[in-house]
Amino acid sequence: MDRGQVASLLEDVRGGPEKATLYRKLVKIRTDVIGTEAGVETFYALGGIRLLVGLMAKPYEKVLEVVLSILGNCCMRKDCAKQAHEHGILTPLISIISNIPNPAIQCRGCRLLGNLAQFPAITYAIGKDCANASYALTAILSESNNTAVLIMAIRAIRQLWNEKSIRDMMISQGCIKKIVGLLLKFARNEAKALECTSDEEPQEDETEKVVIKRMHAPDRTVTREKFKN
Repeated sequence: MDRGQVASLLEDVRGGPEKATLYRKLVKIRTDVIGTEAGVETFYALGGIRLLVGLMAKPYEKVLEVVLSILGNCCMRKDCAKQAHEHGILTPLISIISNIPNPAIQCRGCRLLGNLAQFPAITYAIGKDCANASYALTAILSESNNTAVLIMAIRAIRQLWNEKSIRDMMISQGCIKKIVGLLLKFARNEAKALECTSDEEPQEDETEKVVIKRMHAPDRTVTREKFKN
């Protein structure tokens, strides 16, 4: 998609279309624009990051899911993450993670937070101004049973861990204990799954057998050792 087409698509989104149309436009951005480095660069240059940060206030979960997905992909790049931070992404993002229990949204929100936290300046800002980020993540560790959400929450914690103020707060909230508990739970479940698989596998008789064909009587099966004798 060329620059003019991307600009037109963003203008359509800015026009505030009704929910279904907005959703379709955002899906088109995700599939046709940001799938390449050149597409992300164009999207960034045309103010797409700022536009999508503004859409995070929309109360539509389907729209939010796509917005978080697009921003998560873009914010792996430092320039995009910096622009998102400058336009105030942290407050609505942490609010979304804290208050919307939809697993798809929590998963994408934690992924986006982890991508932003790759960059020390943003991690510092989270520690300084967004202390509730640690509460949101540790709450997910306690309350969610969705594996994908938990993995992304732990990834975000790992990215934030280098910031001392966040690390101290997470330790005080029992974050390490919760992660260890989850790892043990996953390990036990994996062990049980392996045991079940092993129990279901048929036990093969390692003794070699020989079938004796008899013309006027049923065939007879004997071991090779007995056959030789």
